[in-house]
Formats: sequence, structure tokens, C-alpha cells
Amino acid sequence: MKKISILFLFAAVLSMVSCNTMSDLANSESAATASGTSCGKLMSEMYSGYKTAGKVDLANSNTLLNVIEMGGYYKTLKAHENDAAYKKAFAAGLVTGSNKLITTENAMSTVESILKMNKLAEITEQTTSTASAAINVAQGLAAIFNAFK
Repeated sequence: MKKISILFLFAAVLSMVSCNTMSDLANSESAATASGTSCGKLMSEMYSGYKTAGKVDLANSNTLLNVIEMGGYYKTLKAHENDAAYKKAFAAGLVTGSNKLITTENAMSTVESILKMNKLAEITEQTTSTASAAINVAQGLAAIFNAFK
């Protein structure tokens, strides 16, 4: 009888752990999609400004604020750099948030391009005190935007 109780308790604990793990995975993917959606919307807005100005206009305070916000998405994405499911969900969010300006065909390459803009971390941490980092990011964004439509 004691063995049955122990087995039952073990099965119950295993079930709870399994459910919590699945819930964490679902939450992680939904968080990635939400973050990607917000990032996609931001990139779409930044792309509009880029098309209007013909450049990533760092003299525009709105652009600088957007770059700082982009740094937050970079930091979150960088923390999940080796999580393929997270990056895939983030990429799907980019498509949705950009209203399909970022396509399913170029979403993953956009994610990888964002991850390569390591100067975004400096801008986030130093709040735009380093002009060379901002210029580097502007060049990276221009390269991404040139891949859109």
C-alpha cells in the first residue's frame, strides 16, 4: 500500500512538473510573439520615417527614442538567441506587427540582422551617449529596410 502511495505521489508530481514546463513554453512563445509584434510595428514606423527622409534621421528625436526602444527588443531577443522556438515566434510577430511589411520569407533573416546589431546594447545602456553606436545602428537599420518591399 505504501508503494502505491509513493508511486501515486510521484506520478502527481511528474504531472505537475510536466504541465508547468508546457505552460512555460507556451508563455515563452506567446511572449516572443508579442515582443516581435511590437518590434515589427516599431520597425514599420521607423521604415516609414526612413522612406520619407531617405535616411535613418538621427537628428529627429523620435528616431532616437525609437532606436532606444529597439534596444529593448534587441536585449530580449539576444537573451533568447539560442532558442529556435523563441526566434521563430518573434519572427512571426514581426510579420504581424509590421502589417506584413516584413514578410514570412524575410522575417528570420530580419531577426538574425537585429541580433547582429550589437551596438543596440550600448545605446540602451548608455542612452544614446555614444554617437558612433547610433550611426552603426542606423546603418544596420538601413540595410534591413533595403530588404523590404
